[in-house]
Amino acid sequence: MSVINTLRAVIEGIIEGVVVGVILALPAIVAAIIGLALFIL
Repeated sequence: MSVINTLRAVIEGIIEGVVVGVILALPAIVAAIIGLALFIL
């Protein structure tokens, strides 16, 4: 059982890390898109 719980914790940690990374990256992506749009226009 301890192995299953450990794997579950690792998977949850990876998922949380990916979600947090995406949330933190969104403003930078949006800013880059806006910057490109302004540069093109």
